[in-house]
Amino acid sequence: MLFATSSDDFEAAFFAAGFALVFAADLETDFTAGFDAVALFGFAAVFFFSGAHVLPTAKNNRRAVERAWDEAQAAMANVLPEDFPLPARYAHPIVLDRMIRILREGRAQSVQEALEVLKSDLKALNADVQVEQEEYDEVVAIKPMFLLREYK
Repeated sequence: MLFATSSDDFEAAFFAAGFALVFAADLETDFTAGFDAVALFGFAAVFFFSGAHVLPTAKNNRRAVERAWDEAQAAMANVLPEDFPLPARYAHPIVLDRMIRILREGRAQSVQEALEVLKSDLKALNADVQVEQEEYDEVVAIKPMFLLREYK
């Protein structure tokens, strides 16, 4: 949930914002006072947004990303035919192209073998290996999918 659900969070945020407004109203109108007012408004905004839980945090982002990932996989599994030879998490055009390439090169005889060869190829690619830009772009697109599931 992105927004605060308890009134305590809003009370703290509104108190900080109100305090900054009252304090800024008492300040003189010279440059330093104007700067102080801007700084106080900035601090009030920080307290308000943190109290309202609308600032991105690692906890909120991780849950949202994991939920979106699970929903995307479920949606993909619903679209794919039941006899699709790959798990839905690997149903990506680049994965399929690379598997077709592996089969055409004769490095595998079945879809499952091609998937295993692809996994071993991706495991072998690390920061020490130099590849062409096109292959790099492909690997960057698909390797995180395999890393997330630990190549299973």
